[in-house]
Amino acid sequence: MDILTVVLLLAAGCAAGFLAGFFGVGGGILLVPVLLFYYQTTPVTSLVTTHLAFGTSLLIIIFASSSSAYQYDRGQHVIWRAVLLMGLASAAGALLGSGFAAMLPGRT
Repeated sequence: MDILTVVLLLAAGCAAGFLAGFFGVGGGILLVPVLLFYYQTTPVTSLVTTHLAFGTSLLIIIFASSSSAYQYDRGQHVIWRAVLLMGLASAAGALLGSGFAAMLPGRT
């Protein structure tokens, strides 16, 4: 990985973290296109670049959203009962959705 690629990825990460913290929007809006561009410059097959970009973006966003959640919790702006209910429902939906997606054919 050359220095320009490292700088691009670091800049995208900083911008995504800023967007997530300041505006509350998902950093994936910025990260997914950058990661798609990056993966096209690697030997990764084009059949999995989109999956890699989304998966990598989701993992990266965990760090930004955890930091923001910590700040909101410190300010006592979190209703933990709602977090628990929505978190469990989201986890169930993610499991169902990914299970369904795994059953779909690779080419459409």
